[in-house]
Amino acid sequence: ERQKLADQELIEAGKLDELLSQRTERLRTDYESRFEKMQREQNEALEKANGYENQFNTMIVENQLKDAALKNGVRPEAIADVLARGKSIWKRTESNSIAAYDGETPLYGKKGSDPLDLGEWFEGLADQAPHLFKSSSGSGAAGGAGSQGRRISRFDQDALNSNLEAIAEGRVVLGD
Repeated sequence: ERQKLADQELIEAGKLDELLSQRTERLRTDYESRFEKMQREQNEALEKANGYENQFNTMIVENQLKDAALKNGVRPEAIADVLARGKSIWKRTESNSIAAYDGETPLYGKKGSDPLDLGEWFEGLADQAPHLFKSSSGSGAAGGAGSQGRRISRFDQDALNSNLEAIAEGRVVLGD
């Protein structure tokens, strides 16, 4: 009401330029206030979305590493160590699979032309840290004494295919 009376007085006094200037200033101030609020809300939403995306990426990497670790004969109590080692290398791709990187540079497998796959990574890990893997204990097996081979399931076709050379060399053994 007060503003309407002040505006009416300016109109009656013929000060239309002053009235337009005041109204323009009020609109500008209101617009800037709303714009700043909207920017704050947008930044908060982006931060929240980035946090959720990071959680999702971590979950994808951890789940795929856990599954592959169990298929490649990692001891259940060593999963946390494998995850710690793997999270610095493996990143989620657009297709929700994972790929190995050294910083931003993709890592390649033995052939040098194909990306490093989990089977090859676990082969290297078995060589670097054999204590993370289950030791063989079948009939005639040394139970890990003198053998650093890791165990994979004979029913896991992907693991079999990616470990043919290691199986032939005795570095990988088949289990149930």
